[in-house]
Amino acid sequence: MAESGRYGPVEEMPRVHFSIALAASSNRLSRENRVTEVLGTVLESHLGFANLLLTRLNLPTADQVEVWSQVDLGSHGRPDLVLRAKGPNGSAVVFFEHKEPVGGAAWQPDQPTKYVRALRNELRAGGSGKLFVIASAEQAEKRVRSRVRGSDRGSALQLVAELREGTHAGDRPLTEYATWQEVAGVAFEAGQEAAAGDRDWLATARKADAPSSQRLLAELIWYLEEEGYGMTKALDPDAISQASSAFEFIESIEQLTQDVGERITARDAATGLIRVRGAYDTFRAPSTSWVERFGGRLYTGWDQATESACAHIPSLKTGELIFIVGAYASSDGLRALDRKADWQEQARSAGLYIEDGDILAAYDAKAVQALETLDQQGGELARWTADRVKAILALKPGRAPAKAPSKADGKTGASRRKHMRRG
Repeated sequence: MAESGRYGPVEEMPRVHFSIALAASSNRLSRENRVTEVLGTVLESHLGFANLLLTRLNLPTADQVEVWSQVDLGSHGRPDLVLRAKGPNGSAVVFFEHKEPVGGAAWQPDQPTKYVRALRNELRAGGSGKLFVIASAEQAEKRVRSRVRGSDRGSALQLVAELREGTHAGDRPLTEYATWQEVAGVAFEAGQEAAAGDRDWLATARKADAPSSQRLLAELIWYLEEEGYGMTKALDPDAISQASSAFEFIESIEQLTQDVGERITARDAATGLIRVRGAYDTFRAPSTSWVERFGGRLYTGWDQATESACAHIPSLKTGELIFIVGAYASSDGLRALDRKADWQEQARSAGLYIEDGDILAAYDAKAVQALETLDQQGGELARWTADRVKAILALKPGRAPAKAPSKADGKTGASRRKHMRRG
């Protein structure tokens, strides 16, 4: 691999992190930059993954791959990643640009053309290359993969179309677009190929004697799913055969959630909650409450039990079904809460727990099995939810941030929580 490039010595460029742990803990205030670092680390560590991506871009495969992040191209801009590959069929370079639909989707003035211009300058010396734009779906932040509504792949595809339309026609032959869902799919395929077609290669990759490259690839997939970027589990015969039961289940828990929402906002519930227009699972808190002062909302919904929930409820096992009620703050409010020394202890003392910045209470769904009708189950869940709402509203975090946080927008459920967290 060459020791220097058109834009200065390679040693002066910021190389990607050598471990997922470092990459995932970087850029704490930018989810987009954080996933960029994680992707770069795995691309450099897993040659099979890098080569599948190169093949998708119609570029020659390689036996050497090096990746840099945030490379300064001078007047041509600063792509998120630069991958340089060399193999028996020639060299290739890929400029990566990652776009989020909220707070970062639009191209900066002349941005794609500048990247393509820099790319053309490189290709004059030989080799091949592409500008690769990855767009993210509008998805929930952490627990999106286990909530009823799931991810919205359509919004990612719409964003990709909008970005493509914003690209100059002359730049399009050197520009490729994809969603993070597609990148996650390529990563899964690469792991499966490296494991000789093993469909359960993710489980194998978690073992102590697994190759480090496979472990890193599995961690990338886990990270993308946890952050709500994409799912990789394909439909299998068992899932398809259980589809009818799954649809009935989804209909039942949606009806239960709506029933609980109606009950806890009734006047005799005395919670003071008002349902957000267009949403049956998201609520405005009383104007005098800390939730409102910190620019937040309350919400209800179904989830799989996490380690935090299991620590809170000893009868639970990770992955089991729970009903939750939670509250979140705006991005400014969340930073202010993080500075409260006794905030965690307040939550624990009230029988609540904190996960991803949200104040949560969990109800073990097994507890409603003895109740025979949706009406009975809805009444039980509503009584529990109203009690937990009062516990949440009784917390005393102190003064709100000096800068008034923006109010919640009209989006529903988990997608709005992501939007508000990112400000």
